[in-house]
Amino acid sequence: MPGIGPQRADFRFPALGTGYRGEHSIAGLTEELYQSGYLYRLRNYHLIGRGRALKRRGSTPYDVATIDGTTDVQALSMYEWDTTRYLVALCNGKVYKYDGSTPWSDISGALSFGTSKDHRARFTHFYDSSSKYLIGTGPNSGRLWKWSGTGNIAVLADTTGANPNYARDVAEFRGRLWVINTQNGETLLQYSDEQQSGVWSADRYIHCSRESPGMGLCRHGQSTLLVFHQRSVHALQFDYTAGTEPWSVQPVDERIGAIATNSIVYSKGATYFASADGFYRVRNPARPAEYIGYPMEAVWAGLAQSRLPQIEGFVRGEPWNEVVWLASNGASTEHNLAFVWNTELETWSVFTGSFAYNCAINYVNSASKNVTLAGNYDSEIWNIWGDDNNDTGDRDGGSIGAVIESTFETGLLDFRYAGIKRLRDIWIDVLIRSSKSFDLQIQGINESPTVTTTQTVGTAGDRLSIDFIFDSSRFGSSDMPSQGQFRISSRARMFKLRMTERNTGAPHTINSLWFWFIPRARRFTP
Repeated sequence: MPGIGPQRADFRFPALGTGYRGEHSIAGLTEELYQSGYLYRLRNYHLIGRGRALKRRGSTPYDVATIDGTTDVQALSMYEWDTTRYLVALCNGKVYKYDGSTPWSDISGALSFGTSKDHRARFTHFYDSSSKYLIGTGPNSGRLWKWSGTGNIAVLADTTGANPNYARDVAEFRGRLWVINTQNGETLLQYSDEQQSGVWSADRYIHCSRESPGMGLCRHGQSTLLVFHQRSVHALQFDYTAGTEPWSVQPVDERIGAIATNSIVYSKGATYFASADGFYRVRNPARPAEYIGYPMEAVWAGLAQSRLPQIEGFVRGEPWNEVVWLASNGASTEHNLAFVWNTELETWSVFTGSFAYNCAINYVNSASKNVTLAGNYDSEIWNIWGDDNNDTGDRDGGSIGAVIESTFETGLLDFRYAGIKRLRDIWIDVLIRSSKSFDLQIQGINESPTVTTTQTVGTAGDRLSIDFIFDSSRFGSSDMPSQGQFRISSRARMFKLRMTERNTGAPHTINSLWFWFIPRARRFTP
């Protein structure tokens, strides 16, 4: 601990050996958790490595042609068997396919569905011993359908007997198709005959709960199917000791359920979903769902509450460890905010900007690379939030779109010294490829007025050529360490930093901040 006197002391944020721990906007600004690496606001940054903040990229059109005029893209999926892949979209109540070389093809055949942006769909793959199908739900009580990868889609099963006409969700589990919330019952869970997509015996149904409507299904690993109702979650498992219908059902959590069917996603051993009060996950089905949404409660409270049932979740592929949910913020009737959960660091960040996406998926392109594709409200597909091997630009909306503003904001930090101090310098350690201009705002508690300053950090790299000057020029690199010094004078006991950046060019990475200060007298009251 620094002593009293004129000597300078320093404070690294975050501490050596740790990293940033994501946004936590619900705690009081003086909470101790901010000393450990949490941020009050982290907007438009990925958290990578052990907790470094990497600014996100923008978006570029995936295909210049629109799907169907200027209508809403309602859902996206990928037909994938072995190396055969097609992008499948539901748009304007019709199903389309895209193979990357020819225009979008309408494969709806005789089927049509609701056209509202909120008429969504769910998908699964199923091999029924004769064909390799993509199975889809028909939104707004539309017919369940299947597609073999050729020709048009067809109804999943005829309307005789117990065959489900429609369903809220569909999943494959243990060689059968499972559907929930059908014309046979809102709480009903049905399953097909083994290896059959069109045969549904009348006695093959389960009521996990009769308290609330069925909301969704998710295969949790290989041994469990999670069944979601509006006010409960159950685990269905294969019972090797049972007879002809070998299923056992156990409650996971009977106090909360899913509010949005499309929020239910599985990633790396955990199933995530949105409930009425925030985000949850299930890791061990023998234990209740874990609430992970507490740091996001302030952001959650600002959402359009009537549109919570429309929250759209998806998992991003490599190199990201992210689960993302699209949501409508404020009075918006479109998804204009993204919650980003890092599955390895277990931390949050938030993406905002000039974007509006109704749905999104992880797609494997023709180069076998994972890309995130999003459908907007104008029949367009965008390649969003890319990486070094999938550059999606530095603007939202293509080359003429809006520049992305990133925000990095701490809570009130005491620098591990309880007394008054004068803050003199702030150093920022970054990885950067070209010069960036950062706007810095320092706010002290009680004592000093707010201080603002702007500093340009970094220089562009140079090629090794006749113009390269040793001891002056710098080598270009994908990871060019740089530092920036902000000279300020602010006197207080605790300080809060807010840093914004709105430049074009390759994204920067914030590694750490160093605060240099002069401790002053501690004040005691007799």
